[in-house]
Amino acid sequence: MQVVSVSSESASDTLSFLNMTNLLRSFRVHQLLCCGHQRLGRRIATEFFRREAWHGSVSNINPLQRPALLFAAFPCPDTGLTPCRALTTPSGPVPRRQEGSGVSWWFEQSKLNSFLWTIKRDPPSYLFGTIHVPYTQVWDFIPNNTKEAFEQTDYVFFELDLTDPYTLSALASCQLLPKGENLANVLPTGLYHRLKRHLEYVRDMMPGWMTRDQQDKGLYADYLFNAIAGNWERKRPVWVMLMVNTLTESDVKSRGIPVLDLHLAQEAERLGKLTGAVERVEEQCLPLNDLNFSQVVFALNQTLVQHEVTREGRERAPFTTVDLIRHYNCGDLNAVMLTSNTRQVPYLLNSSMAPEEAVTARRIDDYFQQELIDKRNERMARRVNALLEEFPDKSFFFAFGAGHFLGEGTVVDRLKRLGLELEHTGPTESIS
Repeated sequence: MQVVSVSSESASDTLSFLNMTNLLRSFRVHQLLCCGHQRLGRRIATEFFRREAWHGSVSNINPLQRPALLFAAFPCPDTGLTPCRALTTPSGPVPRRQEGSGVSWWFEQSKLNSFLWTIKRDPPSYLFGTIHVPYTQVWDFIPNNTKEAFEQTDYVFFELDLTDPYTLSALASCQLLPKGENLANVLPTGLYHRLKRHLEYVRDMMPGWMTRDQQDKGLYADYLFNAIAGNWERKRPVWVMLMVNTLTESDVKSRGIPVLDLHLAQEAERLGKLTGAVERVEEQCLPLNDLNFSQVVFALNQTLVQHEVTREGRERAPFTTVDLIRHYNCGDLNAVMLTSNTRQVPYLLNSSMAPEEAVTARRIDDYFQQELIDKRNERMARRVNALLEEFPDKSFFFAFGAGHFLGEGTVVDRLKRLGLELEHTGPTESIS
């Protein structure tokens, strides 16, 4: 493998190259390059450059540099994503397109996956795994057949209806301490002051974390801090723990754009589809609020420790929003971080803990896994099945957090036990 280095300026100077954008993207070369499948992506790109349709000044460029030009002109989305491996040129013969095979021959070489499952019935229905990040960071990587399934179905159902004012109000209310209480009276004094110092640090840092695009849209640091952390002293400690995990540079940079779930809900509304939810707010809130106080204090303390050592430069964060987006866009169906994003609670257990701390962390992790994933998977599967039975002539698109489709005892597994026939739908497969 020969490493190729090429500047973005050399790519932008080539108008003919830029005119190939739509054609190249239609073959998902960009996705292959961004997601670690660069050997295949570069072979496909090289084949494009070899074809007779390619004209212009690019023909004078060293053939070995042409695939690198592709990446220079079309970097991964502006989330700070980088390719999984160093840019390299392909070794070995370039695969030739088979006559009559069309683009599917190239697609079949791809290891890219998708988060779409088809429920085999007439009409078919679909399950789709989402993540709670700005939709603009993942939308271009979602396979076309997923978008077609969304557009073709009659009903779109989510975990919760994020467009419903009551849902939003109930979510806010369940996070609050009982009337008359605040964190200063609830938390141990030392922990409270550490929390306060960390939030002051975040407030001071936030202006430097904001992007120019956010500022151009009128989204300023003080407003954003108050939107996320306003009234923090009235929140229950477990919700403060979740809040702290969203006050990172990568998370702040992604604010101001609807998350994928909300975007789908807005699109469904725009398209005139009927929408609904398979869960109630209290079913998501109560498991968090029911964690006993000593465990909540332990979890908040461990969360603060992680952020303190990260901001002091002693450790790197276990994973960031950028890492999460990268794994999702690459179709990583085994990513632990996707489950963490779905349950909204980070895993506490880590190798640096003392033995007694590890025991407590494992118990809390197991509790959240059972309450926020396993039990919900069972409940969601039963309600999906009930909807399908109640409306046998309607097609559904169910959009749930990707973590509900990972590991054992998934929503898919439980629906199969209820007698439904489902199959994973790859990114290039046609939908019924």
